[in-house]
Amino acid sequence: MLIKTTDKWAAAHALINTWLRDKTIYCGSCDAEYDEKSFPCCEDPVLANNYEHCKAIVEAIKEQKKTLINEYASNKKKNFRSTVKLPRRLYYVLDKYYKGHKTKLFENELEVRQFARKFKQFKVPIRV
Repeated sequence: MLIKTTDKWAAAHALINTWLRDKTIYCGSCDAEYDEKSFPCCEDPVLANNYEHCKAIVEAIKEQKKTLINEYASNKKKNFRSTVKLPRRLYYVLDKYYKGHKTKLFENELEVRQFARKFKQFKVPIRV
């Protein structure tokens, strides 16, 4: 469903929902679309559709949260912090969409935090 909006995250929400409905089977490791003739496509093929790849990322984030050193998902020296984790294909779709509108998916650190708050399923830290 296409929506007309000036809200960056409402547009992202609509795009993600549309992307999730795509049933194309592809490899999460090399991004090649599934083809019986050329399978296996790489050394470690992970075949699924968008929804299944996304579900795997969300589950991995839940497991990662159990092992965080602190609630901000930074390392021991606190010089690196993980904020969001997206399926590679979803990131490329969002990035391409925003480039087409002459902007970036994340213009600055504030927008990364806004995205993490808006799309909690992709947020790695407990607190942003």
